[in-house]
Amino acid sequence: MGENFYEAAIRHLVDGRILQREECYDNAVYLYGYAAECALKSMIAVYCGNTEGILKRAYSHGGSDILNDLYTFVGNESMAPMLDPALGMKLQKFALPEVLFRGHPERRYLADGQFDGADADACRGAAEFLVNEMVSQHIDGYL
Repeated sequence: MGENFYEAAIRHLVDGRILQREECYDNAVYLYGYAAECALKSMIAVYCGNTEGILKRAYSHGGSDILNDLYTFVGNESMAPMLDPALGMKLQKFALPEVLFRGHPERRYLADGQFDGADADACRGAAEFLVNEMVSQHIDGYL
């Protein structure tokens, strides 16, 4: 079975929305973290041009290392600025909420009640932003 970060990002985002609607905030936050992680990995694979190399690196499940690398590739060290200058501008203004990757993925074992609706809203906004950017890159032919 091969990894497909694009499909996984969309699937986790949709499932997170369903769980949030049902007020299952802990599981929603968990899945939004995976949606964001997969979207970031999908985009960085395109910008670095080497899925096997960069994604096999020890990224763990946190988003900061992946996001920092995406900033680098969207910055001035690759073809990314020529492919999509707007993405670099958007990412410069974007900050992931701390809760999105706090304790990720270990939080899957936590007791219920660790996260509330505000946490889920923050995570959903960040995950939706990243997944929407990933989908835009796909529509524009980059992914």
